Amino acid sequence: MRKFYLQIFAFILALSMLYPSLDTRAQDTTWVQTFTFDSLWTRRAKFFFPTANEQYRKVLMYFNIKCYPTVSGDGNYACGEWDYIYFNNIYDHRGILDSTAKEGRYFKLYNGSSPDSLRYSILPQYDLYKSWMYNTVPVYTATNNYTVGGTTTPQAHPFNLAAGKERSQFIWKATELQAAGLTAGNITGLKLNFQGSNAILNNVQIRIKQVPYDSFEVAAMESDTLSKVYHYNRIITTSGLNNFQFSTPFNWNGTSNLLIDFSFDNNSIATGNQLLGENTSYPAGAYTTTGNYSLSTFQNQGGNVRFPASVNMFSGTAPRTYEIWMNVDSFIAPEGTLFTAGRRGANGADFTMRTTNPNNNYRLNVWSSANSQEPIFSGPNTKNTWKQMTVTYATDTFRFYMNGKLVYTKRRTGLNTDPNNGEFLLGESREGGYNYLGKLSHLRIWDKKLSENEIKQWVGKDITSGHPSFANLKADYRINSGTGYRIDDASSNGQASGNINNNLWWYKIKPKDYYYNVQKLNWRPQVIFERNTYTSTTDSVAVIDTVYKAPVTVYIYGNPGGNHIIADNAPLNPGLATDTLKVWTNKYNYTYTNGVKTDSVLNLLDSVIYNHTINWYSNTVQYEIGRSISPYGINLDLGNGRTRIYDVTDYYQLLQDTVDLEVGSTQELQNVRFAFIKGEPAAEVNHIAQPWTQNGHGSYSYGAIVNENVLAPKTIDLRPGTDQVKFRSYISGHGGSENAGPAYPNGCCEFMYNDHYYKSGGQTIKTFRAERTDCSVNPIFPQGGTWVYRREGWCPGDIIESHDMNVSQYINNGQINLDYQIAPAPAGNENTYNGNYRIGLQLIEYKTPGRNNDAEIYTVRKPSDDFVLSRMNPICVNPQVVIRNAGKSNLTSAVIKYKVAGGQEESFTWNGDLKFLDTAVVDLPVNTASFWVGDNTNRFLAWISGANNTTDEYSGNDTGISRYNLPDVLPTQRVVFSFKTNSRPQENTLTVRNMAGNVILSKSGLAANTTYNDTLNLPFDCYTLTLDDNGAGGVGDGLQWWASPNQGSGSFSILNANDGQVLKSFQPDFGAQIFYTFTVGWALELHDKDLSKYVQVYPNPNNGNFTVSASGFTGTVQMELSNSLGQTVLKDAFECYGSKSEHKVQVQGLASGLYMLRLHSGNSHTVQKIIINK
Repeated sequence: MRKFYLQIFAFILALSMLYPSLDTRAQDTTWVQTFTFDSLWTRRAKFFFPTANEQYRKVLMYFNIKCYPTVSGDGNYACGEWDYIYFNNIYDHRGILDSTAKEGRYFKLYNGSSPDSLRYSILPQYDLYKSWMYNTVPVYTATNNYTVGGTTTPQAHPFNLAAGKERSQFIWKATELQAAGLTAGNITGLKLNFQGSNAILNNVQIRIKQVPYDSFEVAAMESDTLSKVYHYNRIITTSGLNNFQFSTPFNWNGTSNLLIDFSFDNNSIATGNQLLGENTSYPAGAYTTTGNYSLSTFQNQGGNVRFPASVNMFSGTAPRTYEIWMNVDSFIAPEGTLFTAGRRGANGADFTMRTTNPNNNYRLNVWSSANSQEPIFSGPNTKNTWKQMTVTYATDTFRFYMNGKLVYTKRRTGLNTDPNNGEFLLGESREGGYNYLGKLSHLRIWDKKLSENEIKQWVGKDITSGHPSFANLKADYRINSGTGYRIDDASSNGQASGNINNNLWWYKIKPKDYYYNVQKLNWRPQVIFERNTYTSTTDSVAVIDTVYKAPVTVYIYGNPGGNHIIADNAPLNPGLATDTLKVWTNKYNYTYTNGVKTDSVLNLLDSVIYNHTINWYSNTVQYEIGRSISPYGINLDLGNGRTRIYDVTDYYQLLQDTVDLEVGSTQELQNVRFAFIKGEPAAEVNHIAQPWTQNGHGSYSYGAIVNENVLAPKTIDLRPGTDQVKFRSYISGHGGSENAGPAYPNGCCEFMYNDHYYKSGGQTIKTFRAERTDCSVNPIFPQGGTWVYRREGWCPGDIIESHDMNVSQYINNGQINLDYQIAPAPAGNENTYNGNYRIGLQLIEYKTPGRNNDAEIYTVRKPSDDFVLSRMNPICVNPQVVIRNAGKSNLTSAVIKYKVAGGQEESFTWNGDLKFLDTAVVDLPVNTASFWVGDNTNRFLAWISGANNTTDEYSGNDTGISRYNLPDVLPTQRVVFSFKTNSRPQENTLTVRNMAGNVILSKSGLAANTTYNDTLNLPFDCYTLTLDDNGAGGVGDGLQWWASPNQGSGSFSILNANDGQVLKSFQPDFGAQIFYTFTVGWALELHDKDLSKYVQVYPNPNNGNFTVSASGFTGTVQMELSNSLGQTVLKDAFECYGSKSEHKVQVQGLASGLYMLRLHSGNSHTVQKIIINK
């Protein structure tokens, strides 16, 4: 269809929302821009607002949302998939209107609990794990020895008595074993050649594995899949060859190289007893005597190390490298967090390294709409074994290394991290939880991409000035001290320290697990491999392993409170921790034997701390100034944005100077600006009280509200000077089938529609429903979820309207008693009491209104071009406005005048009864079509000319102005209404009415899955078409909807009866109603030239005698005059040759009304409106 804007009718219909849509462009308005679409992920910030030296009669918040260019904060769709609550809050730090009562505790535990007392010890507590070492004592029946290596060079390895502890590994090539005569099969033991005759070796372990490599490329221990063959204490009393009989033979495959891992653990150092061996031309060995502590989780529960935001130091796509040693206890599902160095929920701005499930799977979370964009890989084993993981990033490429070896590369554009944005965390995700389970140590951060060679050469080594990129080392947290709860930076940069929290504490590394400061060795001991035949007995020795428990973190709040305001930023604020304790609170230490608890010892908890409550008042008060729900975002397109308007005039005193504003969420981009309309307010706000919900709003169970365990009745002391009081509530119900009852199978409280009550002195003063029955005519449609369903207090993609009541009549001696209540559930449906309501209650106190008789045009609902009214837009029928009583006296009558700009004025007297700030919807009658003839600026005006049968006392709020669009003009009078029904035609009714309200087409009772084509020859008029869908439970679900597959699909369109061309087609997923207005005109060709701006008719209106002044035509101009029925009442012609021509017309016998004058010559034309009044 081509849309032709013939200036015939100018009118529009409005939806049911009551909010101000006055044209601020026509008023003296100050605008304040806050969040913009470029704010991306920021949802709380401070902005500069006007100071208090002006008067504003109205303050409006314009809240515009649109989809992200790629993915929203949910990481899946451009608009967030689900329906999220958008709380719009102001945090007032001045304490002008109120203060917030605060209650703290003298001490709190890290998990947030605050018991009345805590018994503890400052001494570390531990459990004992008892196991056995076994020694095989053989009686040989046959022996076979295979010697590999010489005895030319003694070394202290693998048992460096002077160090007291050591771990070493050596590799023997398969060719060497074969040359010694060893074939595939069991190896039952080995002999080592000791130079001395005195050595005590405790906790000796020998482990073996078959490997494909023959030397150590990287100075790192090989810890995967080692088979333990020997574990016992050993005393060496003779020099020379000493046998280590395996408890379990090792089966060699005959072709692989053998790596043998040795470790021992003496409690003291001693004089060395070197072993005989020989040098090699390559690094056949590796060893370390460096013992250290790491941080570890305990009892399968995680913790974290919290570093300040300054450790998040990289901006945008800056190059970087992170190195950390890890030893994973459990690859938990869905994820465990190794470190968090980015911003959650922000596409490309996250940088969080995670372990995932199953074992040895890893993910760097940069936040993307699809997993294919995230670096996700399966890597070498880190379960129960130590490895250094290195992550580098530069030029859109991520590289991951394990022990210096590259294991995965991923190219991913769009990284955009923010420096100083949130804490840097070890062991926990920014959103809380997703704890890493395992051990970690030695975190290093660089501001460059380290090369593979740099990484390889410095695996497991402390960084010194000899490192080629030493100048790029930004932080070196060694995490190996074993003491204290603070992690300090060892680099010269002095980065901020981190604090150890929750179930993360020091763990001592045993020699068999040593991993750090490994040295490569070009030497091996001589080894004689044994393949013996024997019978044996077994000796055993108990081994006791001490495992320390994690301490409890206790925060002390030692600053005193008081019955007065203490500023949030005061150094002595009672909410600031003054000390931190690490204590142990376990009543018992336990002994475990082979993993089974077998004994306990009572701990001496010799200290106690007693808790008490600290009260004070905060200067910060949180106020909810509006609420909405985000739309269902699957496949949703919001174009350049959709705007909702909130009236926030009551909160003007909070919107001054520097304002701490919080809006919405990250489901959509948001542009938020405020319009301050100058003028005198109806009354000055004296106080905003929140005695029930001091944080602006709260989450309450349905049952708790019914039983008055929360939101109980209160008697409130009003501020001196208060004259009028408004009780306001924001209510939205949530929770579904998990809280269902037999009468409410969909559950509570999203789909449970309750009666709500305001009470005073125990008596009900107002009963209302929060239920939204109009969700299926939502202007944001169609949406990707169940958008058409009725809901308790909300619709997806819409404002949650407040429920306001003037309660001034219940003031008693400067006090008022108020209560909010809700109807109880029917018997047998008690499970619904587990449902949830999010409720905010406010008491708004006003000083005495400045005027007695003051009626206000609060908003124009039709005609209007506001998006929120677009489901009923434009109109063919009467305008509609909302009036409000802005005076102290009840408003019982108002004279309203109205017109379109440049048109004739009409007047209407409304009668009713409105209290202060109450509103009423008023339909304004239009008697003739000539009302809509104006100056073509598409503006509608309504104004108050009298109130309560007297003069209205304030003109500043009398006038409401709206902009509007015109109905479509169909380019033919012969149209076809083509309606294909779906499988439920009984739900549908099609009606077309003309401007007089006469039905010219009505269809119902249709057959299923049938196409109906109705051809009409329409006279000139304005027509309103409605196609209603009334499904089960009063829910309209259109002609096609994904959640109603059984209804099938239908369609509706308007065709040109002359050629079958589609003039207008309609979205079948329309919910409850298609509303469409249109006019009809002459059929025009694509090459027609419109000369409307070159033609004038005057006078207009006229009595039938008028003059046509025209230019731009060439030759004979044909003229036709038609009435509103499309009948031609005059044909005429005149000559025009480019320059201006005038032609006088005299028409006799025509009735008063609207006529259409068409001039055409060749491919030039114009259509003019003429009003004839007699």
